[in-house]
Parts: sequence; structure tokens; C-alpha cells
Amino acid sequence: MKATGYRWTWIDTWRDGKQLPDGVANAFTAVRQSVDRGVPVVLVGKEAGLIVGYHADGRRIVRPYCCYEEGYKPTEGAPAESVLDKKFVDLTSAGDWAWGIGLVDPQDIPPERHQMFVESLRLAVKLANTERFERYLSGFAALERWVEQLEDDSRFTGLTKETWFQPAHANGYCFGSLWAHRRSAEAYVRQCAAEYQEPIRGDLLAVASCYKQMDDLFGRRRPEFACAWSLMPWKIGGPDKWTPLMRQVQAQVLREVLDLERKAVAKIEAVLPLLDPPTARKPEGQS
Repeated sequence: MKATGYRWTWIDTWRDGKQLPDGVANAFTAVRQSVDRGVPVVLVGKEAGLIVGYHADGRRIVRPYCCYEEGYKPTEGAPAESVLDKKFVDLTSAGDWAWGIGLVDPQDIPPERHQMFVESLRLAVKLANTERFERYLSGFAALERWVEQLEDDSRFTGLTKETWFQPAHANGYCFGSLWAHRRSAEAYVRQCAAEYQEPIRGDLLAVASCYKQMDDLFGRRRPEFACAWSLMPWKIGGPDKWTPLMRQVQAQVLREVLDLERKAVAKIEAVLPLLDPPTARKPEGQS
């Protein structure tokens, strides 16, 4: 939001399995105010969506995440205990509330585009080289641990129909997300490269090429699994079908991704000094 010049305000409506009455009240008021000024509200729960309007009875008009049909629909749900709760039922099912809402306020001035691009590259280097942020592994260290754990069959021998879904879901979701994010990185760097002169342009295109190779690697069909998103548990079909061979092949893919990631980050580190000062950009109007 900061990069595009918008201010983001978050209101929690649910935390640790419990409703937050003050949060619900604030969210209900904020939704009406935002919609009245013509700005949709981001709805965040197990999946996200947009609140784009509301009815006189308080039901919200939403565009759910992954909606496979045209148009919008009002929220539905069984009556809740209070009038306010009834007006702000979750779009999925009664009693399963959204975690919160995000308000978008277009009042900040976006940073200069060159500086924004440079900062994004610096952030990529920081995320890659930092071992962990609090309890979360990051960058190269996270990929190395991921490979190590996939290759440790003892971690999976005790999984049952009741316990396998969570680790399979985490594994499959992160694998598919990694594909999506590297695909976006390739498009982003390639687009920005066009705004610079040589040799910087060529250096940036080399970075984009690394991300393109990762995209191709993730998207390749294999006998063990079709592509990255096919490792989601409902695609696998059960713990007995999440085989050691499947995990070994995935680990090998991640090894190749890690090698490409190191090359991409090294290229970014090499080009960053050339991007300061911003005179490296093409003059306005130059193709």
C-alpha cells in the first residue's frame, strides 16, 4: 500500500477464536463510511474478498475470493444473538466470522518510482540473506531447511488420515505460492528493466531470466506431480499417496530453485550500486 500511495488501516473482528465486540462495531461503521465514499473494503478470513456495498438490512454485498461466476452477492447467515452481529455475519457461514477488514485510504503520496524499485531489490536481498525473522526462517535458510525436512522420511512415517492434512497443506501452499511469487518477480523486474539504459537494463533482464527459469521449473509436469499447485492435499488424495518419491522429487526441485535464487540475488547485489544515482534511467520519452 505504501508503494502505491495508499494508506492501509486494519480492524480486527476476531482473534484467538473469539469475536471482538468493539472491533465488530468499528468495522460495521467503517464499512458503511467507506462504501458511502465509493471505496470497497477488503474482507479477510480464511479467504479474502471485497465488500462493495450493503443493503438496508445491513447485509453486505461482496465479491468473494475465487468466485467462479460473474457479479456480486449479499452475505448470508443464520440470525446471530445481537442485531449488530446479524448485520455483520461472515460470508462463509453463521458463526464463522471474518478475521478483520482492511480500509484503503488514497491520501499518501507514493514514493518516486525509481526509489521504490531500488528499495524492492534491497528488500529482496535482505529477505534472502536473513536467516530468520523472530520464529520464522527466511530466504536461503528457509529453503535449505525445507529440503532437509522433505528428505527426512521419519517426519512422515507417523502421519495418519487425521494428522497428515496440516503438514501437507503447509507444504503444498508454500510450494505453489513460491511459484506464483517468482512468476510475479520475473514480470516485475522485466517491466522495470525497460526504464533503464544499458548496461543496467541487461543486468536486470538477467535477474528476470533467473526468475523465469524458476517459473518454468515449477510449472513443469512430472510423473510424480503435475505442477506446484498439485501438491495441495486435496489434489494428492490422502497420506498413503503422499509418497517418499513425491517428496524427493519436490526436494530436488527446491534445490534447483535455491541455486537459481542464489544466482538471482547475486545479480541483484551486483546491479544495486549502478542504480544509485537515478540518472541511470532512460530520459522521458525515450523508447
